Amino acid sequence: SINELYTPIHIAKEEIHRRWNDVTLRKKVEEFLGVKISDFFEFEPRMILSRGILTPNFETRLFLDIVNIVGLKPICAEFHNDKFCSQNKDKIHLGKLVFLDKLNKKKDYLITKKTIINFSDNENRSFKEIKTLTDENFIDFHHDLYIKQYGNIMDIFDISIFKKNGESIKSVYEKIFCLCIVNGILFENFIAKDNEIEKKFTENVVLPALKTVIDAFGLKPLVVPLLPLSNEEQKIWMWYPGDLKKYLR
Repeated sequence: SINELYTPIHIAKEEIHRRWNDVTLRKKVEEFLGVKISDFFEFEPRMILSRGILTPNFETRLFLDIVNIVGLKPICAEFHNDKFCSQNKDKIHLGKLVFLDKLNKKKDYLITKKTIINFSDNENRSFKEIKTLTDENFIDFHHDLYIKQYGNIMDIFDISIFKKNGESIKSVYEKIFCLCIVNGILFENFIAKDNEIEKKFTENVVLPALKTVIDAFGLKPLVVPLLPLSNEEQKIWMWYPGDLKKYLR
């Protein structure tokens, strides 16, 4: 089951240091990956946030709060060659930003929505090819917004190197899980509840990729839920602080 994938955060922190010092295990991971990964992973294990594009929504804010508690350096595994799809809720929220202005007296959310790309023109186009309605690079737009919120950007690793020769998305997830054997702890929620699209993706891609890596190493990748399991599907995690609206053209 998907819950068996997760490791409690205190155990993951202890285990990643033990594995990091296992030279033989690190060599085996390098061989499985088959490509030289970023130098960011060379000197210490990292806390990994895997997203198509790093952006300063509430989900990212929560991740950075956890970083301050755990103490490992963060890195975002972005996927610049990923294709925009208007059926994917995470990608929708990258193209149509929802800003949380405040709660009214009835505790209802007051929000503002801002569409920043043409959805139909960019369907199935890679993130790195997309321009915003104000002719900004799509990836740069989100990075700039992140910098305006936090002052500088965390380290970024483009996992497109895992899909240079037509590899399947399952193969890409195998490489991501392989990174979490020794190079870092992945903070992620794999939905297997009411969302049928994400449920099928988890069952057909995530869990088979997980099994491949466990069979190869005899170890479980270190994955910690980023969002509370009780409300992991709430839309607010994809929303943005209202004060960021002032930076939009």
